[in-house]
Amino acid sequence: MAQPTVSPPLATRGSDFSRWLREIKSAGLLERRTAAYAMAIGINVVLMGLTWAGIAVVGSSWWVLLLALPLGILTTRAAFFGHDAGHQQ
Repeated sequence: MAQPTVSPPLATRGSDFSRWLREIKSAGLLERRTAAYAMAIGINVVLMGLTWAGIAVVGSSWWVLLLALPLGILTTRAAFFGHDAGHQQ
């Protein structure tokens, strides 16, 4: 006679990913943080505007190369914000 199968507890069912996902969701790490993103995007926009203003003030001088570093960082941050928005994060 066949024994009835007993399903494993919820914590051991599925792949490693599904267990990790349950743990991450229960910790609240996937909740939307719209205020934090709005503040970060606002700060990024202000700093990018200040950097472009600095470029306009310095003009065609070698000193403008010093502003390339913050401009590169800020545009990369803007790209990450756009990437996250594309994934509706």
